Amino acid sequence: MAHSIVGYIRGFLEHRRLPVFLAVLAVVVMLPALGHGWFLDDMMFRARFLEPTGTGDEMGKVGGLFKSTAKLPDAMSDLYVFFNDEDAEKVMDYGAIPWWADPDCRISFWRPVTSFTMWLDYQLYPDSAPLHHLHSILWFGGAIFVLTILYRRLAGPVWIASLAALLYVLDDGNYMPVAFVANRNAVIALFFGLLAVLMHDKWRRDGSISGAILACVFLALSLLSAEAGIATAAYLGAYALVFEQGKWSRRIRSLVPAVAVVILWRFVHGALGYATHASGVYIDPGAEPLRFAVAALERGPIMIFAQLFGSVADAYYFFSDPARVKVYAVVTSLLLVLLAVLRPLLRRDRVARFWFLGMVFAVVPICATMASNRNLLFVSVGAMGLVAHFVGGVLSGQARPSRWRLWRMPVWAFCGVFLFVHVVCAAGGRVVAPLVYSKWTTITELTYDLELPDDVSNYDVVVVNTPAPLFLIGLPANTALEGCGIPRSLRVLSPAYSALKVSRTADKVLEVRAMTGSLLFWERPEEIWLHFIFFLDDFNTIFRDPRNGFDVGEKVELARLAIEVKAVDTDGQPVAVEFRFDISLDDPSMRWFVWEYRFEEPFVPFVVPAVGESVEIAGVPW
Repeated sequence: MAHSIVGYIRGFLEHRRLPVFLAVLAVVVMLPALGHGWFLDDMMFRARFLEPTGTGDEMGKVGGLFKSTAKLPDAMSDLYVFFNDEDAEKVMDYGAIPWWADPDCRISFWRPVTSFTMWLDYQLYPDSAPLHHLHSILWFGGAIFVLTILYRRLAGPVWIASLAALLYVLDDGNYMPVAFVANRNAVIALFFGLLAVLMHDKWRRDGSISGAILACVFLALSLLSAEAGIATAAYLGAYALVFEQGKWSRRIRSLVPAVAVVILWRFVHGALGYATHASGVYIDPGAEPLRFAVAALERGPIMIFAQLFGSVADAYYFFSDPARVKVYAVVTSLLLVLLAVLRPLLRRDRVARFWFLGMVFAVVPICATMASNRNLLFVSVGAMGLVAHFVGGVLSGQARPSRWRLWRMPVWAFCGVFLFVHVVCAAGGRVVAPLVYSKWTTITELTYDLELPDDVSNYDVVVVNTPAPLFLIGLPANTALEGCGIPRSLRVLSPAYSALKVSRTADKVLEVRAMTGSLLFWERPEEIWLHFIFFLDDFNTIFRDPRNGFDVGEKVELARLAIEVKAVDTDGQPVAVEFRFDISLDDPSMRWFVWEYRFEEPFVPFVVPAVGESVEIAGVPW
């Protein structure tokens, strides 16, 4: 009975039409995403594409994040530009990024291929969220079709190759990149990246000149879809190490076309002014190689572990610094044990070795930002190929463990863990993923859900504190799409971490002082080792590298607001800051809000104290 079931499964996996079936299955398992609306960046993109009536001029004055992309050339050049040299001052003056952002902070990406697909959505079905999602899902289905063919072409037994593709489809970690429309860039980069590897193999194995040309074209399209496309080069490099024969000079020559494409892309990317700079979250490997290397040593193992063992890489940032050291030690220890178990397979099976090296190389470029499961699409390609070879080899008897009992135990243990994680848990995760995504979007929406008047363009919105300053970028897009225009300005005085003392020292002047720690970072109690605020603490460094502190007396001049740092801690982080507005704080054109830690309507109106008086605001409840 068991033998017949195994035979049936194997026959199914060896079916010649399986690539089509798995592509359809990939689309089907992603269909719950059709029920999601637009989320955060999606709404900002909508406002820029649609230019709601009466907001075009207002958004144009802000520039950058709110620059119109209604015309195709603007969409292809500016859609994924958040802060650049041209508009940084205007964006800061408006308050779309907070006052503590580094004036040199730059976060701008060149993704013209993805931007074109977004622009096309708004030409064909601008108001249909399901069709926007379906567009992303179809790209994912196409990627799975190509991936299945690639696995079958490079792998050994067909059924093991098909098993790898099936595991990739089941992996619930790819739900968010597909469901989040603005994250479509990674899915398209994956599609073209896989085609590039497939054509590269056709060139090297079959001597196809058209394959060589198409490999370069698809690599370029992958890079022009998202920076994540650079991971394509990881698999090309692994190919040269594993599958190429002969001298090293021949192997290196096989990579020359791909290297030329990457260098040309990087040169044009920089020449056009796209860059990430002065951010605590994003690192430019070319500009800061040492910092990137240190980050890669920390983030790389966390993401490989998350991919292989089904954990959530993002959760690493929920731990306190001392707890992270312990988590990191456990993760690296388990990975070293796994490497020892896999060593015989990697030495014997060059296909498994290829997927292993591709996985390791592919994780390197995504270490340029915080560890996150949504960045693992390329890493998963190698990981699932490796897992399928390991599990398939053990179950089929082709790679049965040694008779030495101490060796058999970890082999069967890891085989069981992989089956449980990538089949049982992954299938369950597929059911839960839409619910988790919906919950996440609901919570995020609370961070910019303010009660504002319909004529909001006549008001300055002042938020005394919020746990997620970045998400308030969604506020102007939201009010614009609702037909209310955008606020005259947006002011965030502090993150909502430390308890605050807010003092009014003059009619137009407010001082905000952290009662413990600093304004920008939570003073983490030693007894607390797990808390969501730890993640936000790190995430909010997106605006400023924490190594770049402030000096007492340092000033920030914004439109109609002068800010001065009055006190700093030993790390140069602001403890007390004075805000000098150009109008009375009681002026009816100002709308004040404060964050309270509760699940419903966390933002409430803030009553500004009288001159000479103070109020205290609670910090993180723990």
